[in-house]
Amino acid sequence: MQNGMILWTIQTIEAFAVFQHRGLLRGDWRRVDRDFKEAYRWMAEQMRCRGMTRKRCCPLWAWYVWGGSKRRRPDLRSDGHLPKGIQGVRIELEIDPKRVLLSDFDRWHFVLNNSYLWRDEAEADKVDRAVQSGRISKAAIRRSWEWIFDLYAGDAAWWGSVHERWIQGTMCEIRWEDVRAATSFTAR
Repeated sequence: MQNGMILWTIQTIEAFAVFQHRGLLRGDWRRVDRDFKEAYRWMAEQMRCRGMTRKRCCPLWAWYVWGGSKRRRPDLRSDGHLPKGIQGVRIELEIDPKRVLLSDFDRWHFVLNNSYLWRDEAEADKVDRAVQSGRISKAAIRRSWEWIFDLYAGDAAWWGSVHERWIQGTMCEIRWEDVRAATSFTAR
């Protein structure tokens, strides 16, 4: 595909073998940590609401920007991609942008932690007081999460400059024809 979005996903060697055999890789709800299932369901619903799928899929994750804009592709010498010693594959993809939902990796942690996502120090203080007094609703917390999709907004003092942000992409599936390259590695 010409003019597609370039992303990188990290998969185990076993997942990559299944992908090669089937020609299709989809997320598997059974492999999602139970503490993260609610956040993954929220992301899946965001993908559905944006027309990326008619059904709620289990999101697959990839990097659009890893380590800021100076280094977009994940560095396999770094730790944290997979548990230490596990054989993995970094797969370079070129995907139609209509199939990918980009979001801010750091802000995603507010969704994972079921916390209100504030925009700056003033809002953080205000929200902190509201949370302590019980004046913040679950709906307000969920609405705040929408901000993870506004990739270029936010106070640089709090969130870092646009050039320092880590951007992730989620999609419902990866097709074999999306693959540009694959690099094997052992996780550190």
